[in-house]
Amino acid sequence: NSLGFLEGKSSKDIRNFFKLSAERQLLVALHEVTSGRSFEEIIIDEYRRVNSREAQLLYLDICSIHRFGYNVRAGLISRVSEIGFHQFEERLFKPLEHVIKVIHDARTRDYAYTSRHEIISQIVFEQTLSNPHDKANQILRIVGSLNLDYSSDNDCFQQLLRGRGLAESFTDKGLVYQIYEAAEVDGANIGYLYHQKAVFELNHHGCDINAAFSAIQRAEKENPDSRAVQHTKALIFKQKANL
Repeated sequence: NSLGFLEGKSSKDIRNFFKLSAERQLLVALHEVTSGRSFEEIIIDEYRRVNSREAQLLYLDICSIHRFGYNVRAGLISRVSEIGFHQFEERLFKPLEHVIKVIHDARTRDYAYTSRHEIISQIVFEQTLSNPHDKANQILRIVGSLNLDYSSDNDCFQQLLRGRGLAESFTDKGLVYQIYEAAEVDGANIGYLYHQKAVFELNHHGCDINAAFSAIQRAEKENPDSRAVQHTKALIFKQKANL
């Protein structure tokens, strides 16, 4: 008795629904069928039903990082949330036990936290931070808390700075440049940082091609043998030629 809105449909129609839903993964399709609501609605309803605002924020912090596929180290989430380890279980993890997983990460030899899936993390991040300023502030909080001596933190740091993703998420360039300025202060690799600035300008609907060219020149100076930098530089020249 869990067919939801597929109740009474033919076998052919049911097969077609799941075929059309393949890009959303079977997990998503099953949730939507059995509840009669979109997957996004289900996930945000779960978030809102967490009965502590403090626990909601911790869940958001975990999702903000896990959406890239990275396990969230206990030390990192403690710094981001400013909550000591001894307080986690009593104040926060009990309200979150149905939406987060606690694992022992063999790579970092530390306890780590994840949502149930990267898709869920992405939905929580995008839907609860619909205001661009809130989204930028959340990224800034995390950037300032990452320890780049850990390879997992450094990988996440680089993902947060990816120019294409930031161009898709923000129309206000000023918010993105605040993130890049904070990253530079926090020890970002300068070559990588300026390369991503160039990628950001190149992919933003309000592209400043001169700013992109200036950024890629700095990136090339730092990493003269980088094929990725040369590829982006070629794209900038192509766009300049079409102006």
